[in-house]
Formats: sequence, C-alpha cells, structure tokens
Amino acid sequence: MTYLAVPEMPRRTFWASIRRRNTMAEWHALAEYSPPPMETLCGFVSVLEPHRTWEQTLPDARCPRCERLMEAADRARNVMAAAEAAPPMEPVKAELLRRRVMEGA
Repeated sequence: MTYLAVPEMPRRTFWASIRRRNTMAEWHALAEYSPPPMETLCGFVSVLEPHRTWEQTLPDARCPRCERLMEAADRARNVMAAAEAAPPMEPVKAELLRRRVMEGA
C-alpha cells in the first residue's frame, strides 16, 4: 500500500526567521487522500495538500509514531493475507470417525 506524506511545518518566531534558522519539516503519513483538513496515522491534523509519497521523504524527517503505525499495519496485512491464502480445513465427517473407532476396537 502506498502512503502519502504531509509536512508539519515548524513554528518559527520572528527572530528565528530573521536569523534564517531553518529546521526540517516533520513528515506524517496518510493512508488515503481526502480533502483538507486530513488526519494522519498518528492523529496530527493537517490542512496542507500531500505532494509526496512516504518513500520520497527523508527517513530522518519522518514522524516516528507514523512510521511505527505503518510498519504494524503492514505486518498485520501480511498476516491476514497469509491466513486467507491457507487452504480451508474441511469438516471431519462423523462416519469416518466411526470407522476409525470401530477398526481400532
């Protein structure tokens, strides 16, 4: 599944903008696009449009909670896919069980 990314722009004071201290934006993951305001995986509400995918963001700039939630969702999706791919067990018929019991006696 492809996740979208929205930035959380750091708050800048007047003096920080004059000194040009530029901190990197933290990126949050979105499961699917919806009109703003959008809620990310970790609960952050963003009014900015997503213009990157999660793979296009720098690993150091990613939200750690979003990253953990994404990994957990992928693991759960893989487990569910494996469970669905396993052949279903057929019910055991009573006659077969009766024959096995009678043969053993």
